[in-house]
Amino acid sequence: MEALSRGAKRAYFIEKDTNAYDILSQNAKSISPDKTEIIYGDTFVEFPKLLKRLDQRAIFYIDPPFDIREGMEDIYKKSIDLISTIPKSSSSLIAVEHISKLNLPEVLGEHTLAKSKKFGKSSISIYR
Repeated sequence: MEALSRGAKRAYFIEKDTNAYDILSQNAKSISPDKTEIIYGDTFVEFPKLLKRLDQRAIFYIDPPFDIREGMEDIYKKSIDLISTIPKSSSSLIAVEHISKLNLPEVLGEHTLAKSKKFGKSSISIYR
């Protein structure tokens, strides 16, 4: 939503949690319903479908859950694998929010780590 408030042309969201999806849908309707697409489902299933239909370069903001719950022990490995599938021709920047104790690789697929910034327990790593 922040990107839209700062002039993004369009934003896509993929959310698996029903409550979070409902809140996200309400927020999108009140802010920019014509500029948002909210997809209900598993990111690892829905993202490849979305990536195939994008017709221009995009900025990707990847934000896996910090709270590793049962059944999500491999969430960061799956996220890294997913990021590695994004073609450079489809992205101008990839931002990954993650727990600070996690050191992401220098290279993910066709993308190279440009910088990383810590904010206490969370960090943002930028790939180009």
